[in-house]
Amino acid sequence: MSYNSMYSPVKVWMYCEPCEHIFSYNNPSSLSDMKFDGINFNLMPSKLDFLPTIGENLRELKRNVTGKKLLDVGIGGGELLAVAKELHFEVEGLEIVKKQADHIANFLGIPVTACDFLKYETDKRYDVITMGDVIEHIEDPAATIRKAYDLLNDRGILWISTPNYQSAHAQFVKFDDAMWKEAGHLHYFSFHSLKMILEKHQFQLITRCQSTTKARWRLRL
Repeated sequence: MSYNSMYSPVKVWMYCEPCEHIFSYNNPSSLSDMKFDGINFNLMPSKLDFLPTIGENLRELKRNVTGKKLLDVGIGGGELLAVAKELHFEVEGLEIVKKQADHIANFLGIPVTACDFLKYETDKRYDVITMGDVIEHIEDPAATIRKAYDLLNDRGILWISTPNYQSAHAQFVKFDDAMWKEAGHLHYFSFHSLKMILEKHQFQLITRCQSTTKARWRLRL
């Protein structure tokens, strides 16, 4: 339903039985460059209905973090950036699609770097890194998590939201769940598989929050 010529028209899906992870095997080698160039780009609209939930999540984050420097990876429509700014975080964004990055930076007046997260170079260290519905789109989640760890201050927090294909919602709706119909999804995590990969890269779970309406987990690590 969301066919995009950047991706193979038929994906080869692999399943790792010990870690319960599902991943796409045949991704184009130039996918990162195509995303940056905005192949088949459509401006992502801001979803104002998300603002109250984002506010709740960020207020909880503030209770667990000592500093204010926040990097939002994969900015979407800029919702998290705007709420974080309202809550007095020192906010920056990072977005692989240059046109989306430029649009949100100009619209909200918030600095947004346009690049692949794995190619992002900076001397800064952040107190919070957020990845809202991003990690399932990234070719190499392990390298992404290592990168996030290196960019965080001591006791920094990584906040992740991603579909959970083993959630109660997903078990009821099966393949009618919208997550299976998104061309840009390259990975599907269970809680177990995501927790494993995060702990392997020195993160400790603080709390998890299960959405009651979508097949996803929100984790703060």
